[in-house]
Amino acid sequence: MKNKIMRKLSKFKKTKVKTKKKKLSPLKNKKQRNKSVVLFNFIVKYSNYVVKSFNSIVKSIESLFADVFPKLFPSKNLFNSILTGLIVAGLFSTTLYIFATYGVDEPYPLGNTLTPTCAPGDDNCTVVTPAYFSFGANNFSGTGSFTTTGTITGHSAAAAIFVAASNSTADAKARANYIADGTDDQVEIQAAIDSIPLGGKIYLLAGTYSISDEIHINHSIYISGEGMDYYSTQHGTQLKLADNANCNMFELDPTAGGDPYNLPQFEHMQLDGNKANNTTSSAFYQNPGSGIDIKFYSIWFDSWKGPPIVLKQYWDHTIDMCVFEHNDDYALSLEPVSESIYPVDVWMTNNFIKNTAGGLKTSGTVAL
Repeated sequence: MKNKIMRKLSKFKKTKVKTKKKKLSPLKNKKQRNKSVVLFNFIVKYSNYVVKSFNSIVKSIESLFADVFPKLFPSKNLFNSILTGLIVAGLFSTTLYIFATYGVDEPYPLGNTLTPTCAPGDDNCTVVTPAYFSFGANNFSGTGSFTTTGTITGHSAAAAIFVAASNSTADAKARANYIADGTDDQVEIQAAIDSIPLGGKIYLLAGTYSISDEIHINHSIYISGEGMDYYSTQHGTQLKLADNANCNMFELDPTAGGDPYNLPQFEHMQLDGNKANNTTSSAFYQNPGSGIDIKFYSIWFDSWKGPPIVLKQYWDHTIDMCVFEHNDDYALSLEPVSESIYPVDVWMTNNFIKNTAGGLKTSGTVAL
């Protein structure tokens, strides 16, 4: 039986499992080998330095806490183990960081070159002083040099111009673009209006301005004083019609091309019509084809012979938080150009009317 089994087993071919050792391929190029060698040498050198530093730290701590040390750490090995663990953890973290970041390009600080080894005159080798700029919706400002190979487009920022009266403070005059002399002050105000761009702002600084002729406006503009309560505080902006001027103070005219314009706005001033020395006058007079959405806010209309405000056409005019006092005519007069051209949607809100003929008068067709 045994021989029979042995004969059957001999029929099977013996197979030999062959294993082939895979040889590790060398580094592909010399550059990679050099990087590895440099990194390895650095780690070894750094490790030796840490070990020496560790021994020095331990001795320093032991000498410094010669009396307290035995109580805090009954076993010296316990203290050494804790400190060793902390240092090893720090060394391990540092090593990981070096491996992760080695060879990664870092951005150069402002003012550095992109190529540290370049020579003056080479590409990307210009060292410049760092410049800091601020971009906003309507402004561009900053310090340093600015160069562009393209074009910068946009609308010019709305300018601001300051006008001072003859009796304004020294500080006000110091920051003013125009200084009135107390006679025919509409000349300086008109110069400011003519020089300012569309949507610009004119500030009439606190003081008294003598007006002897019309001030003409033919584009969108913002004119503001520094308060309407001139009589009680003596610190507002007052425009007073000169004796025998017999004219309107502000006249709204069409543009040079004959087109209307949006949002002329006036606020924070006291307008004196000097009715005792004038036979006819209005503070604001709208000529046909001029302003749309005219805004009057926080203005004291005092002593006018005619209606302080005359509107002839267009829509959405607003008169808010104004005072009408000592006027011989109505506060607001609506005078349509024709039956088909007339003011629409005029808003009078939160106004004070006293010793005046009335609040509103109309002639012809209007739509309120």
